[in-house]
Amino acid sequence: MLDLTNIGDKALTFISNIQWTRLIISVIILAIAFTAWLGLRKLCRKWMNGENARGSKKTFAPVLWTVIRTVLILITGMIILEVNGVNVSAALTGLGIASATVALAVQDILKDVIMGIHILSDRFFQVGDVVILNGRMGVVEDFSLKTTKIRDLDEPGLRCVCNRNIEDITVPADMIILKPGLPYGLDPRVTDEVLGSAAARIAKLEDVTDARYVGIGAFEDSAVSHRIFIYCPKEELYRITRAANRIVLECLNEASIGIPFPQMDLHIKDMAKTSS
Repeated sequence: MLDLTNIGDKALTFISNIQWTRLIISVIILAIAFTAWLGLRKLCRKWMNGENARGSKKTFAPVLWTVIRTVLILITGMIILEVNGVNVSAALTGLGIASATVALAVQDILKDVIMGIHILSDRFFQVGDVVILNGRMGVVEDFSLKTTKIRDLDEPGLRCVCNRNIEDITVPADMIILKPGLPYGLDPRVTDEVLGSAAARIAKLEDVTDARYVGIGAFEDSAVSHRIFIYCPKEELYRITRAANRIVLECLNEASIGIPFPQMDLHIKDMAKTSS
């Protein structure tokens, strides 16, 4: 038979041992912390949404909220432990020894966070910026202290890059520099006319604000490299580059100008005449 009297006595003993003052104070602290949580989250969201998706606020707000949330949880936990008689100072001393061991296991995460702070403080880029990372261009969709998410412009997909792997990143200008190579020996007046006409046609493309042929850029091994400057939004660089290359090729074909291939001159020495 189940001894209900014994169970009831144990329950009464347990309830009598509860320190109600500490319990009530702990509940009040939790309520205050939860209210602060909701208020701070609302302020962060309001501050972030006060600007469009591009800009420093959109980049900084998620990181700021992560820091605030972590600090709030830690402070609330330590206060509740102190209220309930736990020596937080001694616990932190032991935690410091243990954290050194844990740090070795999570050193990659620490590298991500340190690099994330570095990116944020030096303003390498912002959410909404077009960037070039490892030769691929994309739009920064999201940023945190651990990872950066970039949506590629040339092919579908969302890249998630650990911040520790971001060593060299470029924020391109709002322009394209075409470098068509033409054969040596062409009349410069013909070159100016053909590439000038190509630049005028490129300027009429959608989203292109201006396009200009600026002249010879370099003398290379097998061709004379020319320069055409095209001004357009960063998000359209790949599309406009493809369209501009097609226009240049069409203009060269119309003028019967071929694109030179790498060439090498071979000089054959007549050994028989040399020996005689």
